[in-house]
Amino acid sequence: MNKRYIFVILVVVGIAAVALVLWFILRPALPFVRKPGQPPTLPPRVETPFDPSNAVPQPPTGTTGTVDPTSPEERERQAQAALNRRAMDFGARQGTYSNADGFDSLRELYVTVTPELQVKLEARRTQLLRDHPTFGTSWSQTMRTLSSSIENGSLPLGNRTDAAVVIQAQQITDDARTGQTSVLVALRISFVKQNDTWIPSDVTLQPLNP
Repeated sequence: MNKRYIFVILVVVGIAAVALVLWFILRPALPFVRKPGQPPTLPPRVETPFDPSNAVPQPPTGTTGTVDPTSPEERERQAQAALNRRAMDFGARQGTYSNADGFDSLRELYVTVTPELQVKLEARRTQLLRDHPTFGTSWSQTMRTLSSSIENGSLPLGNRTDAAVVIQAQQITDDARTGQTSVLVALRISFVKQNDTWIPSDVTLQPLNP
């Protein structure tokens, strides 16, 4: 082959190579070159206003779970709760006294009990005064009621006129000579109903085994 043709081919190849290099270098700046597409614009973020009413649990608006205070079941429940409270209160009061005031706390109960129980409490007071006279060493007793239960034979209360409640209590005795002692006891308090009011009619006590 003629050297002239070889030279021409080399020149053409060189020019083509330079052109390709310039193309890749200048390609981004050329106006007719299509730029890559931009990602689609996201819609603006919408903030939900804070509603404080939704942050706190709301009570049910329906009637589900409501209690009819006039229903026989609810009236029985309330009657039992009231009798238990009365028994707990009376059980604590009848067992709490001191020789410092001549056991007058027992006498304060007389107007709240039946005449029969009044006689029984007075007999107890008389015996206590013999055993622990007011001019003797300090002596006192405290009754702390712990639980109460209406006897099954008294349920339902309904239209009953008598009932009995069993109470578990802690009996604490403070004696200036022997110190303090504590025992668990069971009280059985009988009631009679007078003018829709439960009146204590008897009370008995026995120790509970530890």
